[in-house]
Amino acid sequence: MPVMWIAAALLSLTLAAPPPELAWETFSPDRIEFAKRKNQPALLAFWADWCMTCKMHGRVVFSSPEVIDAFAKTGVMPVRADYTNEDPIISKWLEKLGRSSVPTYVLYVPNKKPRLLAEGLTIAMVTEPWRVLRSRLPRRRTSPTRRLARGPK
Repeated sequence: MPVMWIAAALLSLTLAAPPPELAWETFSPDRIEFAKRKNQPALLAFWADWCMTCKMHGRVVFSSPEVIDAFAKTGVMPVRADYTNEDPIISKWLEKLGRSSVPTYVLYVPNKKPRLLAEGLTIAMVTEPWRVLRSRLPRRRTSPTRRLARGPK
């Protein structure tokens, strides 16, 4: 009987809906150039459906409230380059970065060189650059309505 409960629990985990994730933009060279021209920070994620590490990063890192919140607060554009069918444009971009496989993650911060992240991605690796960037952004004044909505300090 306990084996059936374990099997049922495992089955429910595999059938469960995926957790919320970033609202990814579809990759195109123009999308990255647009972000650069607007001085908008971006994260370019090269991934593929057949890549188990990519899927794990999607479920663990890019679905975490810390990452979603950091991207929202700093206006980071998440861009996903789908390498499932080995797109030649994506291959060329990977080659320019000195990479040939997925996952590959690149941070584009205004007025800085693109920064490659390690394949062993963690939540801290993704949120820390944006935390530093956010500390350099001018503080926005909140409206009285937003202050009330957040409650007392």
